[in-house]
Amino acid sequence: MMASNALLLALLGAVAVLGTSAGELDFTSRSLLQTTTAVTKRFPFCRCDDRLRRSPFRLNWDSYLNNYAGEQNWVCFKVLVNQTNTLCTGPVADQPPCCKTDLYKLEFNVSPDPACQRASTRVLLFKGLNTVVQGVTIKEETRTIAVDELDLNPAAAILRIAKGLQMPQSVLSTFNGGLPVCVNFRPQVQCTSLQKFFLSPDTVQYAIFNSDKDCCPSGIVGPPGGDSPKAGPPPPEKNFKPNCDTFSGSSYPWRMSVANKTTTPTGERVCIKLYVDPVAARTCNNKWGCCTSPLSKIELLSSGTCKGSISPLTITGQPGTPTSFLWDSTRPVLKFTRLDIPYASGVQGAALCFTLKGPGCTKLSQLCPSGSCAAAVFNPPGNNCCPKVNLDL
Repeated sequence: MMASNALLLALLGAVAVLGTSAGELDFTSRSLLQTTTAVTKRFPFCRCDDRLRRSPFRLNWDSYLNNYAGEQNWVCFKVLVNQTNTLCTGPVADQPPCCKTDLYKLEFNVSPDPACQRASTRVLLFKGLNTVVQGVTIKEETRTIAVDELDLNPAAAILRIAKGLQMPQSVLSTFNGGLPVCVNFRPQVQCTSLQKFFLSPDTVQYAIFNSDKDCCPSGIVGPPGGDSPKAGPPPPEKNFKPNCDTFSGSSYPWRMSVANKTTTPTGERVCIKLYVDPVAARTCNNKWGCCTSPLSKIELLSSGTCKGSISPLTITGQPGTPTSFLWDSTRPVLKFTRLDIPYASGVQGAALCFTLKGPGCTKLSQLCPSGSCAAAVFNPPGNNCCPKVNLDL
């Protein structure tokens, strides 16, 4: 009798295990919501807390990026930490568990149509960045991704980004505007538009997971609408010819990069870091006498539609400096003049800040629509050295 009871208990245990593994786990070992047909169809298709108010992780729309990283076209977002309108404020002990998680992966709800399987195959992580924060390397790289169909839900598919994205929440929090994450889009014969790929005419549905995969704040962001990104004009540096004696980067070590971007009520506040590159300084060729010169001005090959959209600028560490900006009369070139930043300030790094306030442009991505602005840095007094550089967004 005892042997029969033991056998019965073993059989019941096996049935329970089989029921769980066959009905609740997909190939990614995620526990699927299989209780009803309606729930099964709901993105992100797994048993996790998807409520936005219980997590600080968000995804914002950024821009389209054409002809970059292998001449590909990209759809770009920013993943960030933002506690606004969440339960993740106040005493830590009172916050929901998902307020304190890490960043592990990002998923998009995409078309399960086989025609869309090869529409997105690469992810571009952290464009323009190369830094280490709390021991985590944040560096631009591309990786292979794929559209995954869910075995237990053939009417659903996801585009998953995991490798290279993992980091503690404290690391992501140091990037106020978020970290850029771009996916390429390659129109296919029967999957020609972003609208079909992302299953919506004007939004993208996303979920952000922690490493335990029990938190998956999900939301919608846009716009993927309009035409799919198309090949843009030739890289701007091919058409950009600043007026000076030498364009060589080895003659003058000043460089520039985007320090930060902040949303304002009317547009975007942009700060550009102006600095002396230590490697270029060590190897500088002083044939033209520019190696330790101050910075006089910078020029950006920009979108001409932005004329009239820029507010007066400031330079950190240079109070009262009579700086100015103007547009070239014959070319869409924006010039920031009379900077007069000493070489020593460049070694420490200075910031030139201005606001894009409309009506033509309200974002840096509109000023530099190809994902970067061809630029040049000039020495005083005769501007005989003006190396061409790229200001990557």
